[in-house]
Amino acid sequence: MANIKSQKKRIRQDAKKNLRNKSVKTELKSSLKSLYDENNKIIQENKATVMKELDKAFDDAADAYVPIAQKISKVGDLSGYFS
Repeated sequence: MANIKSQKKRIRQDAKKNLRNKSVKTELKSSLKSLYDENNKIIQENKATVMKELDKAFDDAADAYVPIAQKISKVGDLSGYFS
């Protein structure tokens, strides 16, 4: 355990940030799973919803920017979102 006041504060902040990021990542995984059916075919109706959820997760995440950005790019390529 840290003895310095600023380090104790940093530990508290990191715990809050970790909890927040965990919930964002869980929601993100669930939304990505809803993009595919049981035969691993893309469900066309869910693409827009998943893109909105990915954008929201990107805005909400404190530390997980790169993995979320990679997922946005992947889903965007699948759906023709960027073209």
